[in-house]
Amino acid sequence: MKPTLLLSLTLIIAVSVFSQSEKPDMQVYNKAFVELTNGKRMKVTQLQFVNDTTLTFWDKKTQQQSQLNTAQINALWNQKGNYVVGGATFGGAVGLCTNLLALAMSNAEYGQTLPLKTTLPIITGFTLGAAGIGALVGWCIPKYTKISLPTSSKSTSFYFAPTINNQGYGVAVICRLK
Repeated sequence: MKPTLLLSLTLIIAVSVFSQSEKPDMQVYNKAFVELTNGKRMKVTQLQFVNDTTLTFWDKKTQQQSQLNTAQINALWNQKGNYVVGGATFGGAVGLCTNLLALAMSNAEYGQTLPLKTTLPIITGFTLGAAGIGALVGWCIPKYTKISLPTSSKSTSFYFAPTINNQGYGVAVICRLK
C-alpha cells in the first residue's frame, strides 16, 4: 500500500472520529428513581436525556411531563426487573437445609432412620414451597441499576495518601478540582 494512500485513510478516519459531536444518551428509561441533591426522591417514568444538562420525565406524583437540570440530581436509578431468581434460590436453599435438619433431628430423637421413599416427597415438597415463597418475595423487590450522569468539563477527585503527623501516623485526604 502506498504511503500517501495510507496517510489519506488515516486522516479520513481521524477526521470522522474527532469531528463527531457528543450526542446525549437518547435512551428512554421506562421506570426510574431520581434522588435530588436536596434529599428528595421521586419515582418517574419515561426518563430521557435532552442534552448533557437537562432531562425530561413523566412525574407519577404530579401526572405531568417535567424537566430537570442534571446539577440538581444526586443519583439516577433505572428499574430493570426484580429478584425472582435470587429469592427462589435463597428460599429453596433455606427450605432444603431446614428439611434436612428436621430429618436429622427426628432420626436422632426416634433412633431410627426413615425410609427415603417416605422422606423424599416431604423434603421435595417443602423445598419447592420455600422456593416459591422466596420467588414471591423476590418478585416484590425491584432491581435498580445506576444511570451515569453526563460528565461536565469540571470534575473533582479524591485520593487517600499515607502521611506521618505528630503522632507518627495518619491518612491525608487530598481533593483536586480540574
